[in-house]
Amino acid sequence: MIRRLIRHLRRNPLDFGTRNALTIGAIVFAPLDRAECLPIVVDVGARNGMSLLPSSFAGRAHLIGFEPSRTEFEKLRDGRTDALAHGADIPRFKVEEYHPVAMWDQKEERTFYLTSGPNFCTLMGESVQPVADAVFLDKGPFGSFHEVHTRLLSTDKVVCDTLDNIVGNRTVDLLKLDVEGGEAKCLEGARRLLREHRALVIYSEFQTFPYYHNHGLLGDQQVVLNAHGYRLLDLDLGHPTYRRHASARVPKSADRRMLMAGDAIFVLDPDRTEMLPEIKQRLAAISMALGFISFALSLLREANLNTSDEIDAIEEAASKAWTVQRIRRSWNALPSMVGSRL
Repeated sequence: MIRRLIRHLRRNPLDFGTRNALTIGAIVFAPLDRAECLPIVVDVGARNGMSLLPSSFAGRAHLIGFEPSRTEFEKLRDGRTDALAHGADIPRFKVEEYHPVAMWDQKEERTFYLTSGPNFCTLMGESVQPVADAVFLDKGPFGSFHEVHTRLLSTDKVVCDTLDNIVGNRTVDLLKLDVEGGEAKCLEGARRLLREHRALVIYSEFQTFPYYHNHGLLGDQQVVLNAHGYRLLDLDLGHPTYRRHASARVPKSADRRMLMAGDAIFVLDPDRTEMLPEIKQRLAAISMALGFISFALSLLREANLNTSDEIDAIEEAASKAWTVQRIRRSWNALPSMVGSRL
């Protein structure tokens, strides 16, 4: 009973039922299914697989993943990632393909730095030890960030290519970047993709300070994307925060800890870009999957590929549904609501 309730509260907006006896996903995808449109998801730094999307989206989509670490690529290819070993719920895509290639700003062979933390392997050089030694995360094994995560174990040579070369003339519904400081370099290698507005949503990790010798930050990404007509929608800040000294006794609950990293969500700006109805429908589908419901509804109305009754049914269902995220937001808003009435 409790597990069923938890699953119910964790469902994605695409899985909300409507008064039409259809899910939101079924309504939104119907025009795309009729057009035989297969959404494309590109995962750069795929290591543990793509867990951002629900099965209702993944089951209709083509996933293209890139992982330069030979060990992690083999786990992906064979379906035995660390995430799966720990029981993570990773949805299956309609089509899946993985490549042992790194994305970069040009096609070349580069040195790949293998670190003590397998999820911190990078093309950005060794970590700056005085910086990384002064970082202590609030989550994970105890020790400095350098010792636990970024200490160099060995190097390897990897083949690099560009997103422009790999993607070609296809439109990408979701481009996920998680490459330990190399995100801006990947975007530099996607200039044509961005210029031609064929990446609809970009979900990219960022760091707030450089702890590798060559390290792009959030601002570097936003400069490139803004110049090509992309809007920053939101920041996911669920990454661990940190303190600068190991013996700090102030508990996290009493302290404003420092932000180390997060994920930035950019979209092709519908107010600065001309889009065909099908593209607006695709952008609405991926936006709905990521929880941007009102934004997705605005796109559905403009695309005009669903009836007014269908869109009203989506809005009604989204307004009535309760999820973990809605409960959390309502709880967080409670102090300001109470304060405004005192």
